[in-house]
Amino acid sequence: MASQLNDSLHDKDLQVNRDLEEIETIFRSISSLQDKFNALLEEIQAVHAFEPNITKTENELDKLNRESKATVDESNRLINKTKETYLSKQNLIPSDIAQEFTALELLSERVQSNMETKQKEFKRAKTVRTDYLAGVDEIQRWLMQAEVEVQDRSLAPAQMKELLQRINHEISGIYERFTLVKTNGQLIIDNCRNNEEKILVQNTVEQLGQQLAQVRSWLDEKKQQVGDSLDAWTRFMNLYQIVMSWAAEKQAFIDQNIVLRTLPEARNKSTDYQAAVKSIKPIVKHLSEMDKELEHISQVTTVGDLKEKLEEAEEAKVTVEAVLLQRNALLLEACEEWDQCERKIKEIRNWIEKTKQSLESTQHKKKPLRDQLGYCEKTMADINVQKTKLSLSIEKLEVHFKNGMGGDPRLSENVDELLTILDSLADMVKEKCSHLEETLNQIDIYQKQMQTLRQKIIQEEQQLRLVLAPTYLPHDRDRALAEQQVCTIFAIEQNSQFVSDGAKLEKSLFKKKEKVECSYGLHPSLSYSKH
Repeated sequence: MASQLNDSLHDKDLQVNRDLEEIETIFRSISSLQDKFNALLEEIQAVHAFEPNITKTENELDKLNRESKATVDESNRLINKTKETYLSKQNLIPSDIAQEFTALELLSERVQSNMETKQKEFKRAKTVRTDYLAGVDEIQRWLMQAEVEVQDRSLAPAQMKELLQRINHEISGIYERFTLVKTNGQLIIDNCRNNEEKILVQNTVEQLGQQLAQVRSWLDEKKQQVGDSLDAWTRFMNLYQIVMSWAAEKQAFIDQNIVLRTLPEARNKSTDYQAAVKSIKPIVKHLSEMDKELEHISQVTTVGDLKEKLEEAEEAKVTVEAVLLQRNALLLEACEEWDQCERKIKEIRNWIEKTKQSLESTQHKKKPLRDQLGYCEKTMADINVQKTKLSLSIEKLEVHFKNGMGGDPRLSENVDELLTILDSLADMVKEKCSHLEETLNQIDIYQKQMQTLRQKIIQEEQQLRLVLAPTYLPHDRDRALAEQQVCTIFAIEQNSQFVSDGAKLEKSLFKKKEKVECSYGLHPSLSYSKH
């Protein structure tokens, strides 16, 4: 028993020693990693992002980045392996080791953050230097080219004017580029540790500014040297280009086929032509100015082919103007006719709907049948009037479509549909008129029959009162009683027949009424969608 206890204690002692040795190994690894991280932090912070030697700085940062990633990976492996070992053995990580791991992770994150920040600083510094050098090179090349071009005396006045305009246009962009160069140069001066480089950058920026000012001064001087004759020539050619561009644009405009599918399209096209017609007035003014410039040039120098150009511009204007004015008038008239046609279609549709509602209304059904018949006959006449108005309206509009303006096939379809609806409405109203006339005739017949029955009943009642009187055959009571019974039975039969005939008449009239009221319902062919 004692031997077993000693063995157990010995084993535990060995295990404790192994655990302590393992913990010491872990702490040594943590300490080693902390030293690496701290060394990396110092090296990263020591890197100067605005160092003139960009390649050297970039290689140094790449090396530090690789070392940082390797150290971080080593740290993560140590932490993960240790956690797996302790969690598998005792399901718990010692608190002192956990604290060291937390500190190590924070240090790792700090290194990564510093590395990322330094890389961003270097990237920005590299961009600043690259943009600065590229900008300086671009401005210097432009200055050399501009100086040669401005001082060139072999160009014609017109060519020189175009050249000055181009350079003057370019110089705005060059000044924007110079502003960026100054900004980047100032950043280099503020962050650079090399005094010689600072002086070089400062001198370069100042020199570029002076050269740009000199070129601008040359441009201003050259502009004053452009003669009045060249100005007049240029103005004439500008006006010529405006007129010919306008003529070409309007010719392309009038060459387009006019296909009007809807009224809004017609209005838009009419608006376009009205705008085109309004544009003629400035062209007339331009032609007048061209004539004045031509006269002014002829007093100083030859006009060359400018006279032929003026005649060409005037002819182009007259040709286009004639077509524009004609089509503008046609389009205005077409839009007016189309609008009237559309309104007429809408009015007829509304009239159909109101007529239908009126025929179906309870108020109309409560009117006397003869009043209803009169309203239906008036409606028949109104239908013919509406059809005539619609036909005249579409015929007037189709005249314009035949003049090469196209047309909306849906418009004809709408008109045909509307005519069909009017015909269906006419058939329905005509059928209703027929039913009403038939009903009125039947009512007249029934009234005559009822009058005849009432006369018979009155006669029988008189005969019955006569027979029932005490003075009737006072000496022959048996005969009197017999005749009284016969008269009573006959009166009862006549009364029953009257009631039966009256019921039949009432039922027949009710059916006629139902038939008439059913005719108020909208015929299936009268249903339509409102366009």
